[in-house]
Amino acid sequence: MLNSKGFVVWWAKKDLRLSDNEALANAFDFAFKQNLGIVSLWIEEPETKRALEYHPRRQKFISDSLRDLAPRLERLGASCLVAHGTADDVFKCLLSQGLKAVFCHEETGELWTYQRDSKVLKLLRENNVPIWESPTNGVVRRLKSRDEWKSIYDQRMFTPLASDIDTPLIHAAPYSWPLQTSKWSNWTPQNPHTAVQQAGGEGMAWSTLRGFFSQSDRYLKSISDPVLAARFGSRLSPYLALGNISVRQVRKEWTHFRSDDRSRSAFLSRLAWRCHFIQKLEDFPRLECEEVNPEYKGLRETMNAEEVQRFTTGETGFPFVDACLRSLHATGFLNFRMRAMLMSFATHLMWRDWRDPAHILAKAFLDFEPGIHYAQAQMQASVTGNNQIRIYSPLKQGLEFDPDGKFMRTWVPELKHASAESLHTLKGLPSQYPQPIVEFDASYFHAKSKLFEKIREPEVRKEAKMVQEKLGSRSRNSFKASVRNDRKQAPLSSSKTKQTAQEDVYLCKIFDEES
Repeated sequence: MLNSKGFVVWWAKKDLRLSDNEALANAFDFAFKQNLGIVSLWIEEPETKRALEYHPRRQKFISDSLRDLAPRLERLGASCLVAHGTADDVFKCLLSQGLKAVFCHEETGELWTYQRDSKVLKLLRENNVPIWESPTNGVVRRLKSRDEWKSIYDQRMFTPLASDIDTPLIHAAPYSWPLQTSKWSNWTPQNPHTAVQQAGGEGMAWSTLRGFFSQSDRYLKSISDPVLAARFGSRLSPYLALGNISVRQVRKEWTHFRSDDRSRSAFLSRLAWRCHFIQKLEDFPRLECEEVNPEYKGLRETMNAEEVQRFTTGETGFPFVDACLRSLHATGFLNFRMRAMLMSFATHLMWRDWRDPAHILAKAFLDFEPGIHYAQAQMQASVTGNNQIRIYSPLKQGLEFDPDGKFMRTWVPELKHASAESLHTLKGLPSQYPQPIVEFDASYFHAKSKLFEKIREPEVRKEAKMVQEKLGSRSRNSFKASVRNDRKQAPLSSSKTKQTAQEDVYLCKIFDEES
C-alpha cells in the first residue's frame, strides 16, 4: 500500500550489496520503525560522463550490479529507482514528494563527488532532513592523525558484520515521480560496453572470491606476471571498488579456507594497503589534480596529441608496453606491477606529466578506485618525495615475465612473426611496427638525473616530511628514497651502470640521514 507519510532513501552511491551493508540496514530499520516506505536510489549523473575517467565499461558493471540486487530489495518492499539528473536536482524533487531521511555510506571518490556531496548535504540541512553516512571499510573520515589509522582499521575489520535484512516493509514509497526515472531491473546505460570483461553483482563477487580461495596457493607466485595474475590473482578489485562485497567479508571468509601462509599474509596486507591508499584521498581530496608535494609542480610537460594517441592505443614502439596497454583496453584488467610500469614509462622515460597517463589508464580500468589510482600515479611518477623512486625498464620486465614473447605476440599481432630476441632488444622488428617513442638509454639517465637533482632540494625534503606526516604509512622503513635497480637486462653500458649504481647508494644514504 502507498504510504502518504513519506519515505526514506538509501542512496546507493556504491556498496551495491545486501549483506554487511550498514547504511542499507539502518535505512530499513528506520523505515520499519517510522512506518515509512523506502527508496533505493541510484543517480545517473551527467557529471559521470563528463569526467576524464569515464568509460562505459564501468556503467555496464553497475548495470549488472543493480539488476542483481533489485529483485531481492523489491521482495523486502523497497522501490529501486534510477534517477537521471544532477544529485541536487534529484533530491529537490524527492524533498517535494515527502523525503524524510537519507542513508548512505561515506564515499571517498573523485573531486566532483566531494563537491556534489557538499551541495546535497547543504540542501538537506536547509530542509531539516537528516542524513546518516556510515563508514565503509577502513577509511576514516576526519582522521585527526595518521598515527591513529591502523588501530581504527583493525577495530573496524574485527567488528561484527552488519545485520542481515530479513523483515519486509509494510508500506511502499511513492510510485510516480516528477522526474526522469528507470527501474534498476531494466536500466541499461547508453552506449553499453559489450567487450569481454568481468560481470558485476554481489553473486558474481562471491563466486569470484570462492574461486580465488580454492587456488590461492598460486597467488603470491603469480601476481607480478600479467598472464598468471589474470588467472590466479584474486580478481576481486572491481567488486571491492563498487562495493559488491566488503573488505570485512573477504577477511572473514578467508578463515574458512586453507592457504599457503605467505600467500595469505600477502593478500591480507594488500587489503589493508587498499584502505591505506583510499585514506590518502580522504585526507587530500585534490589528489587527482594536484601533487601532494607542491615542489614537484611543473616538473614535466603534458603529452602532445601524438603521444596521447600512441600511449592510448599501445603504439609506443616498446612491444611489452604496447601488449600491456592493448590487453588492458580490451579487458579492463592489468596486474599491479604492469600498471606501475606503464606509469613509470610515461612519466620517467617519456618524461611527461603524471596526469595525462593517469587519466588514460583510469578510463581503462574496470576496477578504477580513485584513491588507489591517483595515489599510485603520483608515487610511480616520483612526485611525492617520501616514496621510492622506481624507474622500470620495460625491456627487463618483458624478459622476466614474457621471455618467449607469447604475451606480446598475442596482443600485438603485427609482431606475431617477430623473434623473442627482437621483441626484447627492439632490433629487427617489422617495418609496420612503430619506432620507439623514446630512446631508452638517454631517457633513463635523463630521468635519473632530474629526479635525484630534484630530491636534493631542501624545500622538496621539507614538503616530503609534511606529506609523510599527513599521508604516509607508519610501517617500518616507509620514509626512504631509493631506486629500484631495474636495469640488469636493459641495454646500458657497464661504465654507466656502475656509476649510477654508486650514485643511487650515495644519494639514498644522504636522504635517509638528513631526513
